[in-house]
Amino acid sequence: MFQRDLAEFDVDLEYLGARSLSTFYIETGALFRINRIHYRDADSGRVSQQAEISVEGNTTELHIRYGTTVQQETARYIYYNHSSPLALIPDHMT
Repeated sequence: MFQRDLAEFDVDLEYLGARSLSTFYIETGALFRINRIHYRDADSGRVSQQAEISVEGNTTELHIRYGTTVQQETARYIYYNHSSPLALIPDHMT
């Protein structure tokens, strides 16, 4: 999931009651990780600032990245995984 506007990151931090970049657990046992990221675009070499909130439960993970687009996230995912996202789906699920 992504939010194009990095300013939404600060709004969501306030909503969560988090005042800074941190890692913390909530009552249900879910783990929250809050990070600011300096990202270098693989194609252009341009450096930009992004932010991410990760929520990890027992069976589910949710990553919300701010300051990016679908195209940038697709390129980042392929670059770091060195393959097509579709190649990672098991054959029985396609």
